[in-house]
Amino acid sequence: MKNKVSSITTSILFVVLLIVPTLLYFSVGENTENALNEKRELTELPVKLSNDYFAQLGSWYNDHAPYRITLITLQKKINQSYSATYRNKIHPLLSELFAPSWYKTAEYQKRTAGGLPYLAPIEESNVAYGRDNWLFYLGDNSVGYYNGTNLLSEEEKKERQTAFQELNNLCEKKGIKLVVFAAPNKEQVYSENMPSYYVYSEEKRELQFREFMKDSGVIFLYPLEELISGKEYYDTYYQQDTHWNYVGAYIGVSEIYKALNMPFFPIQEIEIEKTEKTGGDLSNFCGYKTDYEDYKVEYKPEITVSSESFENGNLEIYESSVPNNRKLVMISDSFRSASKGFLTKDFSKSIILHQKMLENEMTMNAVKELSDGDVLLLLRVERYDNGLFSCAKRLVEVFEEDDNIELNLA
Repeated sequence: MKNKVSSITTSILFVVLLIVPTLLYFSVGENTENALNEKRELTELPVKLSNDYFAQLGSWYNDHAPYRITLITLQKKINQSYSATYRNKIHPLLSELFAPSWYKTAEYQKRTAGGLPYLAPIEESNVAYGRDNWLFYLGDNSVGYYNGTNLLSEEEKKERQTAFQELNNLCEKKGIKLVVFAAPNKEQVYSENMPSYYVYSEEKRELQFREFMKDSGVIFLYPLEELISGKEYYDTYYQQDTHWNYVGAYIGVSEIYKALNMPFFPIQEIEIEKTEKTGGDLSNFCGYKTDYEDYKVEYKPEITVSSESFENGNLEIYESSVPNNRKLVMISDSFRSASKGFLTKDFSKSIILHQKMLENEMTMNAVKELSDGDVLLLLRVERYDNGLFSCAKRLVEVFEEDDNIELNLA
């Protein structure tokens, strides 16, 4: 009898080991080398004996065990499902029961769209989980910009203003229009979806500096109010990505055109198609993603644009069919991606580059070739506003060096 039970147990175990991996394969996905998008080289089978041979062999087995990727993928799906249920169902209920007294004040309720449950922070890999599946970036002192704990001193504001004014004066000598643009961090625009723990403040670094720059003669843009107003029609930032979407980028570009007295169409008059997006860069950080609404913005389809890309896409040159013979040099960060599709259609030639390419010879030549009627645009997201300051200082040196060369030649 005992042998019979043992035989049955062995048979069941064999069937389980045969069937379960097969079911996992078809329900979760293929066990391929790149299924997890691991940004590392998997361990190779050790062929030489050494003191740590067996440790290497163990690492190799961990990286190449049968159904490893399938099982890891299944574990991630289970964790994400549990995490989403906790965040969206259990956590708000507990938060509402234990909401602190300051949360119930009329002033704070106004900031959270009328009494949404108190939400303490759930954080993972520099990401905060907000309301309604919104994710927010916590790196680069984003919270400091949000709650106003990193305001500039009067001396710092004056130092930055001076650098921008010096660059603006040098640009004006050549008839160049300078625009300095700080793109708001996503949490500034969607404060109602931020965890309540991060207390919203009306005193913000960029708002104060924008006021300080008002009479400086420099075009300094921080279109927070416009991006908030745009939400009446469409979302202006991606739910699970740090960046503005095409609608947000178009609103930003419209503010640039408004400041330069260039014609533009209000967002209500632009043809916009609703699409769908899944996840984003913040999802890549924390592993959580859902589907949400996205948009395609149709802008001047009659204008054709050709482009060349250099340095892995960090420097791009565009030529368009618009007959205005104006050039644009845009020095920016990753927020340039959504906005360049609009800007490049309104200038005959556009040089779009990441700020890390500032010292590139092509960049230097492009800046020095700017002349009457051209535009120099410095655009960075708010949390990298120090880059606007450093870029301005460097460009002052470039223009002054160029002036000295012209003087010596004369």
